[in-house]
Amino acid sequence: MGLCQVAVHLAAVTPTMRVITDRALRLPADWAADDERREAVGVPDEIAFASKPHQAVRMVADALKAGVSARWFAADEVYCGRELRAQIRQLGLGYTVGVPATHPVTDGAGHRWHARQMLNKVRPGHWMRRSTGDGAKGRREYNWNWLDIRADDTPDGAQQPDGMSVLVARRHRYTGETSYFRCWTPGDVALGALVEIICRRWKIEEADVSQQLADHLDRGAAPQQPGGVGVAIPMGVIAEPASYVEPRGLERCVMWTNAGPRSCSSRPGACRGR
Repeated sequence: MGLCQVAVHLAAVTPTMRVITDRALRLPADWAADDERREAVGVPDEIAFASKPHQAVRMVADALKAGVSARWFAADEVYCGRELRAQIRQLGLGYTVGVPATHPVTDGAGHRWHARQMLNKVRPGHWMRRSTGDGAKGRREYNWNWLDIRADDTPDGAQQPDGMSVLVARRHRYTGETSYFRCWTPGDVALGALVEIICRRWKIEEADVSQQLADHLDRGAAPQQPGGVGVAIPMGVIAEPASYVEPRGLERCVMWTNAGPRSCSSRPGACRGR
């Protein structure tokens, strides 16, 4: 890794606020096992190797214990592992995590698919168009859909119901580039609310960049690009539940189940795309 320092950052995000609440440098496995190197740079004996997901769960647990009131955990593909998702559920949070196109999921009939293969169930006109905010070239709008999948991360001995487990797909309007998000919540939720949570995660990255800039300015140094000192891997908790206001002019949205398409309005709390 050379001079690169990798940190895991936890941020709390609300509709009006985003703030870094915790961060931890990651000690690589080869450094953790090298006593001479540890002694040379002064790594305390109690610091051991921990994966980024383990660091994330520990920081989230500490934040909740300290009184942060949150309902969602949002993160990128680094944090999509089954063990982490189960631990997040044990902490009483719903989650939205990015997953790769090859991420394995199970549909309602018990058939295994890659995330990208699930989109074969979606007809071209059954997408919800929703803005994800303003970018350098104006308003950013994507097409969204969701599909029922079986939860694979129910905590051992859990007394809670299995909740609502879905795969959310975000497709670029013009290029067709698609991103995937695995989501779980203990109760019904609108697709629009999940989209809002997913989009709020980008605010975590903005908060992280601002914090890094402030840290470097405090030291009188210029901020480095990824690959230099201060590389961060952000994830975070959403410190307030998302409120969903139905936007106008949406394309018709459906929930795709093993039995076929079902209108979102056919069940409580689901989105009502028009």
